Amino acid sequence: MIVLKKLKHILFFTYLGICRIYRKILNKPTIYVFGDSHTINLQHELFRTTHVGPATAYNLISNSSITQAKKKIQSVLETLPCNQRHNLLFIFGEIDCRIHINKISRTKHKSLEWVVNSTVNRYIDFLRSIKKQFPKSIILVLNVLPAGEEKNIYNTKFYPSRDLHQKIVNLFNKKLNLECEKNSLIFISVFNELIDKEGKRIRKYVFDDIHFNKQIISFIIDKIFEKGGIL
Repeated sequence: MIVLKKLKHILFFTYLGICRIYRKILNKPTIYVFGDSHTINLQHELFRTTHVGPATAYNLISNSSITQAKKKIQSVLETLPCNQRHNLLFIFGEIDCRIHINKISRTKHKSLEWVVNSTVNRYIDFLRSIKKQFPKSIILVLNVLPAGEEKNIYNTKFYPSRDLHQKIVNLFNKKLNLECEKNSLIFISVFNELIDKEGKRIRKYVFDDIHFNKQIISFIIDKIFEKGGIL
């Protein structure tokens, strides 16, 4: 069984590599994807995915973050001509919403809204720097996806309940959408497509207690085309 899974894995990525080469030969569009672990299941011929580790939206702007996310992103961007058009998709913020925002709110005695705004503003500062570096490119920003069911397995202080987590996600997405509009960035939301009437994640799209599976790729691509966010 393990050998079969490995073989399927190899065949899938070999096929994916061939499709990407074919797209390049035909000069078809590519979307360069950068993000945390929510990028791992987004394997598609249209995407060139870079998983930078457990990076937060708050620390993307930092040159000294533990994950070195900024450095990893720049190492890929440096291979792209700045004076040409590219499609760049960023997927960050879930870790902030699940772990850090409530903790900072409680320890610093700040409102959730204040912490969310501060976090999003730093994220936007980073995205604006990318926009400045690639002025002809389309900058796409995926919403933070609906809260999962993972318990506080790392014993994080002030770990939010799922309801509170979802509230934080909603605040974050609202602020992120607003700031994207202000800064000519394209906000892509696939939130409502992934939850039922009770606000719970639809099981067929669930990969584990945090992540969604590859079936959400079609939603993301459809929304990108709908927003005119592809060259």
